[in-house]
This record gives sequence, C-alpha cells and structure tokens, in this order.
Amino acid sequence: MAVLFRGARTIDRDGPIDVAVTGHQIAEVGRPLEARGREVVDLDGALLLPAFVEAHLHVDKAWTWRPDLPALSLREAIAHWKTVKAHHTGEELRRRGRSLLDRLLRFGTTAARTHADVDGYVGLAAVESLLALRREYAGRFTLQVVAYASSAMTPRDPADLRLLEDAVAMGADVVGGVPNLDGDPRACIDVLLDVAMRHGRPLDLHIDEGPPRAGVWVEYLADRVLERRPAHSVTASHCCALSAVSDPEASRIIEKIRAAGISVVACPTTNLFLQEADAADPTWRGVTRIRSLRRAGVTVAIASDNLRDVYYPYGQGNMLETAWVAALAARLGPREVPALLDMVSTEAARAIGLGPWGLAPGAAADLVAFPGDAHLLADRPAPLLVMAAGRWVISPR
Repeated sequence: MAVLFRGARTIDRDGPIDVAVTGHQIAEVGRPLEARGREVVDLDGALLLPAFVEAHLHVDKAWTWRPDLPALSLREAIAHWKTVKAHHTGEELRRRGRSLLDRLLRFGTTAARTHADVDGYVGLAAVESLLALRREYAGRFTLQVVAYASSAMTPRDPADLRLLEDAVAMGADVVGGVPNLDGDPRACIDVLLDVAMRHGRPLDLHIDEGPPRAGVWVEYLADRVLERRPAHSVTASHCCALSAVSDPEASRIIEKIRAAGISVVACPTTNLFLQEADAADPTWRGVTRIRSLRRAGVTVAIASDNLRDVYYPYGQGNMLETAWVAALAARLGPREVPALLDMVSTEAARAIGLGPWGLAPGAAADLVAFPGDAHLLADRPAPLLVMAAGRWVISPR
C-alpha cells in the first residue's frame, strides 16, 4: 500500500507535515510531499502519532474476571488464578485473545509483548495458544510471546526448567519469570538469564512488584547483566519497590539499571489496584520512579499488564487510559504529555526490541490519528484511523 498523509499535526513539530508510506514503512516525512501515485489522506490538522505498543500484557488472563474471586492482594490474585487457569487454555484462550487483540487494534495499539504462563497447571498450553494467535494476526498485529515461568513453578527445579526450555524451543520470543516469588531470587535470576542467553532470547522479568520488605532484586539483576553482558535485551517489569526505598538507594540502583542497558516497564493500573489492597486506607501505591528513571537515561515504557481478570477487574484496552492513570500516579502534568505518549509508543517499542518506530523514514508504518482539537488524556477519543504494517485497521472516515 502507498499512502500520503497530508497536513498532519504532530506532538513535536510546530507546523503541519506530510507523511508518505510505502509498503510496511514510512518512506518520507516533510512538507510538502508529492503524491506520486499514492492514496492521499487529507488529515487537515488531525494529530498523527506512532501506533501504541503494549510492552507488558497477559493475554492468557484477559476477560477471566469473576465476581466471586475478588483479589485483596497480589498473592491472593495469584492464588485465584491458580484455581481457574487450567480451564482457560486452548480454543477458549484463543477466543478471548482474539477479542482482546481486536480491541487493542480499534484503540490504536498494533504491537504487544504478552507473557504466557508456563507451569504444572497449564504446561505449554498457554504458549501454544498464543503462538497460534501470533501466526493468525501476522501482518496486522505484532505479538511477542514470553515463556513466563510463573510463580507456580520453580525454574531451578530440573523438571520445571525442561518445561520452560521446551516453551522457548516451541518458538517463544522471550524468556520471563518472577524471581521475587521464588525461594531463592538470586538463583532464579541466574537460571533465567542462563536460559535466555543459551537460547539467544531477550529476558523480561516481573521484578520487585511488591514493597521493599518483599525484596529489591533489580539491583542484583543489573549486576549480573553488567557481569555477563547478554547479547539480547533485558527488561525489568514493575520495579515498584524503587518508589519506596530512600532517594540515595534509588539513585544507586537506577544508575546500575542505566549502565546495564535494562529497560523498565511500569504497569500503573494493576499495581495501583493491587498494592496494599487489603488495607483499609492504602498509603503506598507502588508505581515505580518513572521521572527519575527517564531523567537518568533509562528507557521506560508504560503498559496495561492485566485487563478484566482476577488481578485487575477494569480496563478497556485503550493505551490513552493507561497513560492517563500513569499521569495521575506519577504526577506528570500536561507539559509531559509528549513523554507519556512516547512511553506508550516509541519508547515502548524500544523497550521490547521492535524495529524503528516513530514518525521518521524507515520506521514501521504503524500509525494512529486523532482529532486535532482533542485533549488526548482528558478526552481519550476514538481514533480517526489506524494503520498496522502499512495496512488499514480503521480506514479514514
């Protein structure tokens, strides 16, 4: 497909620009550009953005919320999920997954990294189902699948380790796990890093999702990455405990994260809901130090994590909603809206290792447009158009 978007407003430029798409990529950006046989879409001042990227998602859990299983803590949510997860695999999981991916596309998200539980409850069924969805949506949605060693398994155990390695061998894109809930977090980090390096995969860990008393292990992760220098990317998801340690301790840890090249994914909606959920009046809200991490030069993404499941009963799959909650949680004001939008698009793409993403020649032709007069985080309007890999998801009205 060849398309010329004419007269677009953007976040980081003063005047209107034209954006030319050829095939799967942006070919030119400037003003004015010639149509040269392209389909012309006159945006007339509409806001054109890179499409959104969900850097941390659990597609296998989506739409499984049950009113009889209210989660009053992270550990309680984990226990609830263990009671129902084995019944939510196969075609049933794929049906829920299609519903979620179609919804994400309608709201302007065209790529996601999803964690798929691997453990004795579901075996490889979640990975198998999500790999099938990855194939089904190829060319219209980029789906990365994480072989996620859930809290219901111990990757240090030889049988569990074989199961995890089988998931990677099946075609999972990324290795994941949750060291804080392992009996030996250091050993768990070492084993998962070994698996990732042995199979040539990125590593993405749920880490420090609870308060500091539950452990702060991202510093150990950074130390090991600095020592071993894996060839593929490392991502630390959640990092909630960073918000509750002292400023000097946080600064030391953040500098190590930066030096190790680790990306951080904040998940404000689920973490705000679950942190101290059993307290009458929660005082610690558990969203990581977004501003300090970015100021230090760390790549930071904002993601939804869970949608209408036993962990988080809300959410609609709209990244503008997730960015708005992050703005409230981290006190990021209107002047920081461009940064918030980066963290759900260009920076999120960088965090999960996608190719060039943004409004620049050579970047993916994954684009979303909104009314030019909309206040995006206040209004959270429906997109005027969505393009994924150079193909229309929502064509211009």
